[in-house]
Amino acid sequence: MIRLFLQQLGKRGTLVTAAVVGTVINMYGQMVVPCLRGSGSAIDDLRRNFEDAPFLAIISIALGYTFPWLVSAFASARAKLEAAGEPHSSTLPGSH
Repeated sequence: MIRLFLQQLGKRGTLVTAAVVGTVINMYGQMVVPCLRGSGSAIDDLRRNFEDAPFLAIISIALGYTFPWLVSAFASARAKLEAAGEPHSSTLPGSH
């Protein structure tokens, strides 16, 4: 499973999925949420975040891309294992 997971990390489909989903996550978190909270300008808030705490702003954006990248790779690896009929150890007891 680990080898298959690592192979999926660099596949084009995994990267495209992570880019699209990560962009949606970041746009929602950095633009839509501040607007819903009544911010005058979400772009100014983002700029201010980069000025006040650049490390936290960068980590926040990076997590928005890293999470879907890893989830996509795991889901793809697991689907390939299931298609091959191989048992996997991540099945919870009683979930059969």
